[in-house]
Amino acid sequence: MSTSPIALDMGMSIKVFDDTLPNASIPYSIKKVANGYQLTHESRSIAITLKEMPPRVIAGLTLPVTHVELDFSEHTEEEIERYMLRFKRYFHRGGG
Repeated sequence: MSTSPIALDMGMSIKVFDDTLPNASIPYSIKKVANGYQLTHESRSIAITLKEMPPRVIAGLTLPVTHVELDFSEHTEEEIERYMLRFKRYFHRGGG
């Protein structure tokens, strides 16, 4: 049941992450902690660590980057996959 943390570099600010997390994490309860969040649901928990990274600069465009680590406790592989599917769906940013 133990897996390595999932690490993502996300093209968004920490504020946008904060605003999106509640809907992406239903049915977990969310508690803000010093370096991110602690999510709990029944006997399972997810520790989310956030770190602001240097922005990506493409031509004249500057994009914020947030490094996110999700560390799952007491989850099966199927539960992790199900959570990550919803997480990615809510955090997906389209481009043109």
